[in-house]
Amino acid sequence: MLFLQAKEGLDFCGKLYGIEKELVDVSPEKRYEERLLRSQPVLEAFLVWLNDTKEISLPQSHLGKAIDY
Repeated sequence: MLFLQAKEGLDFCGKLYGIEKELVDVSPEKRYEERLLRSQPVLEAFLVWLNDTKEISLPQSHLGKAIDY
């Protein structure tokens, strides 16, 4: 169960890195606009996931420590 939760967290990070990879050759202005459009919804969903997962994770577990970090 914890493995699946950790994978979910990594998937959010992967989505964010994927967006950044796609924007590497874009102007700073366009990158900013695209981040607002594409990254913000991922970040908002990630925050909800973090808060929900923190409630069910042991604070001293690897996942609990990672969330606190």
